[in-house]
Amino acid sequence: MIRLRPLAALLLALGVCGCASQPMGMPQASMTTVEKLRASDIAPLHVGTFVPGPAVAGSKDKSMGIRALTLSSPIEGSFAKYLGKTIEVNLKAAGKFDANAPLILQGVLTDNDDSAGIDVGTAKLGAKFTLVKNGGTLFEKQLNVDDKWEGAFIGAVAIPDAANHYSALYDSLTLKLVTDADFLAAAKAK
Repeated sequence: MIRLRPLAALLLALGVCGCASQPMGMPQASMTTVEKLRASDIAPLHVGTFVPGPAVAGSKDKSMGIRALTLSSPIEGSFAKYLGKTIEVNLKAAGKFDANAPLILQGVLTDNDDSAGIDVGTAKLGAKFTLVKNGGTLFEKQLNVDDKWEGAFIGAVAIPDAANHYSALYDSLTLKLVTDADFLAAAKAK
């Protein structure tokens, strides 16, 4: 992915330098997600709080160890907040964001994992989303995405590959949310 390419150069040097710490790139709007949002008839939304759930609280919300790399979120050092910002960026790009909207989308990050295995790489991301209006809950659902890819023994190959696959899950989870039939029904413009 484009947003992590500068990271690739740094990671190539890891074999010589040892461990590194790197924030993910800032969230970018996904063309597919923006097109789906524009085609929907959902009302403008406000993105409220996104927090880590009990299984993700602490270090799993703050950093992700991928072999010799420690990946972190550039959004207040929180992967939960990174998810919220990813959704917000897509809503803004689609013209479906309103900071004063009565519809407020909130989330709890429930699963967050990445592994750059030698044989197989895996990554998982999950969140419980809630859409509220005037204090009442219109939508509440757990959504999960995961990815699996061929692993690599060489860290300079495996680390950026795992970082790219993991980062892409934020776009995948956002797309899964905005195409979910229950979410679309609850957020429908009236």
